[in-house]
Amino acid sequence: MKILGRKDPEMIQVYVNLVHQDVEEVILKKYSINPIRENVNTTITCPRCGATNPKEANYC
Repeated sequence: MKILGRKDPEMIQVYVNLVHQDVEEVILKKYSINPIRENVNTTITCPRCGATNPKEANYC
C-alpha cells in the first residue's frame, strides 16, 4: 500500500489524524461550538515517593 508517497501505515495515520482534527475544528468553529480538548501531558505525583509520572502510568 502506498498512499501520499509513503509505504509505512504509521506515518500515513499521523497525517490522516491531523487532517481529521483540522476538519473537526473547522466544523465546530462554523457552528460556534468551543472544542473541549484534553490535556494530553497531564502528570500525577506519586504519593509514596513524590515522583512525577504520566497519568496513564500504573506505577513509578
